[in-house]
Amino acid sequence: MKTFEEKGREKYHMPEVSFAPNSKPPFFLRIITTLIDTALMIMVGFGVHALIFISPMYNPIRNYETELYQIQDRYALETGFGEKVTITEENKDQYTGYITYVDEDNSLYVVSPIENPSEEIVTSYKNAVTGDSAYADISFKYSLAGFGYVCLSGFISELIFIFIIPLTNKRRATIGQLFAGLQVISVKYQDKATWYQLTGRFIFVFLIDSVLPYLILGNWLMLVVPILVVVIAAINHKSNRALQDLISGTFIIHKKSFSPLKEDEETVVEEKPSQNTPELSLKSEENNQKDLPDEPKKEATEK
Repeated sequence: MKTFEEKGREKYHMPEVSFAPNSKPPFFLRIITTLIDTALMIMVGFGVHALIFISPMYNPIRNYETELYQIQDRYALETGFGEKVTITEENKDQYTGYITYVDEDNSLYVVSPIENPSEEIVTSYKNAVTGDSAYADISFKYSLAGFGYVCLSGFISELIFIFIIPLTNKRRATIGQLFAGLQVISVKYQDKATWYQLTGRFIFVFLIDSVLPYLILGNWLMLVVPILVVVIAAINHKSNRALQDLISGTFIIHKKSFSPLKEDEETVVEEKPSQNTPELSLKSEENNQKDLPDEPKKEATEK
């Protein structure tokens, strides 16, 4: 399968570039890989979150939401912000999604906000709701649970694309990097990144590039991650290394330039026996002398 760069060179009849050993890739490839990986992680993250939403795992959030609405309806009736509306066959479709209650006559009703409430009523209602300690406690639990499920969705998605997939291929590359023909190596060893370096990259991306921006910007996270990675890589233009590369001691290179240092070490090890050649030659001479026939005895020569 041809990479994105190879297809582009064929299309525009561009000559193939020769890379120095372990050289950085063109910057546009870094941008493309970041956008591809981010798009895939967002799609899978939304898919995981959708599965959580329809599963029993989401029931605690549903319960918190119901309790919050019940407190709001109670104060709406007390302050006059809302009114009782009895549910009938004619209007039941209009109030779908409302919490239903049962009155003294065993009739179902909902609490619906009144039209054009006065400013005094609105202020009274808001003060009553926000001043309720139970409402504040449930709101905190509701927000915390929602944040936890979002983090869980992101964790599973990023674990797949940033750790598991790179760990299962020799180039230690993500899907976007495989598509663009890139490779992740260790700066120290100039060989493929180790499993603990991939772990460091994953933890950093999850906590710093994902969780922290989500806490600050919420759903705008999907725009923060690619922008953050590309901007930092652009600032560090000499090596195109983003923060996760600097923290984990890794470096993204073009796969065609890969030249591992371990191969050089192996050749040195193989050449070491040659330093002992004098000893080997002496031993071989001794063996050759043993194999020579014995000299004729003096008696035989005299005769």
